[in-house]
Amino acid sequence: MAEIEKIHDNEEEHYKESLEDLRAPLGLVNSMADLYLTFYRMAGGAPFKLRIEAMARIYMAQACMHRLSMGTLAVQRAHHYDSFRNTREAIEAAAYAVHIKNHPHLTRLWRKGSKDDVSYAQYRKAFSPGVLFPKGVPTFGELKKRYDLCAKLSHPSFLASAPSFKVTRNEDGRGVVYPYFHGGPENAFARAETLLWMVDTHVLILKVLELALPEIVVHGGLVWPIHRNAMEASLDVHKAQFKRAVEQEKTKKASSA
Repeated sequence: MAEIEKIHDNEEEHYKESLEDLRAPLGLVNSMADLYLTFYRMAGGAPFKLRIEAMARIYMAQACMHRLSMGTLAVQRAHHYDSFRNTREAIEAAAYAVHIKNHPHLTRLWRKGSKDDVSYAQYRKAFSPGVLFPKGVPTFGELKKRYDLCAKLSHPSFLASAPSFKVTRNEDGRGVVYPYFHGGPENAFARAETLLWMVDTHVLILKVLELALPEIVVHGGLVWPIHRNAMEASLDVHKAQFKRAVEQEKTKKASSA
């Protein structure tokens, strides 16, 4: 238990440091979470028919916000690569929501997928990545690229392992160390960049959720696009500020070299 407590204490230390080091991108993440909440509040008065497929679509949309929160906490606690797993699941949940909207009868396969191995195989075939990301739709194309990148970075490939793969020497010879933490305070720029990329991805996800839940968009009238456009404008400002900060850091290092 001492080992688990030690990891927990280190996580809390990284989390507290992130509140200062990542103040600006964390503010943007909170704005993104507020945008999700606005979307869900509008669902309360939207003209949904109380069908399981509608509830499944709303559930998938809620899963997207959940993954935004968990991915952010992963970055804050210096579990950098875990954040990509959460983003991948958010992209997949949004794609599920659209797929269910376009094919309501598949909700039954989704529900029955846990019944037995045969049912699970039928469900997996109906919701495979090949059918979740239709070609010819720009937003889906970009999300598929990001989905694939997240998969590469969340699987035990060397692409994900290389930054932390360390061979050590001790009295017993060579050894390999797998660190619990990636992307601590010394990697503030990388963590900030990941959070900006995550928010940018969730803006795309919300555009997909608009297709999955048109009842909410129609019910929201002009309120929804106003909120979403404001979020996109804020994201653009943060991206520009981050780019300037990176350039200034490069100039600073070059002048001190």
